[in-house]
Amino acid sequence: VTFAGALGGFMWVLNPCRQVYSVSDMRQRGGGVLTQVAYATLEGHLIEGEERLSVSMQPSEKTVTLTLRSVSRGSGRAGKLLFPFMGGMQRRFFLDQVECLSKGVLGAKCWGPKNCT
Repeated sequence: VTFAGALGGFMWVLNPCRQVYSVSDMRQRGGGVLTQVAYATLEGHLIEGEERLSVSMQPSEKTVTLTLRSVSRGSGRAGKLLFPFMGGMQRRFFLDQVECLSKGVLGAKCWGPKNCT
């Protein structure tokens, strides 16, 4: 379950979800390593869908690639009514994920939507 604030913290929403699968440290061609996790929404979530987060490291190229894929639509009457207006919240949610992961990888510094230092 995720707990999300909306409308500047005026409204809070519980978002039930579950992990669908995870792959940890799968070896790739060229010595790279791939880690993935995917989760899907459950009944009671305003959005119906699935999200997958993949992190691939290529030591030979000294690169780390983050891929975030999401497929979603409104769920239930309220979700279907509100879904066209949720794009901004979803975008912020994804950017916050990228920022948090960047901070975790780079320590106190981060690369991402807010370009922290």
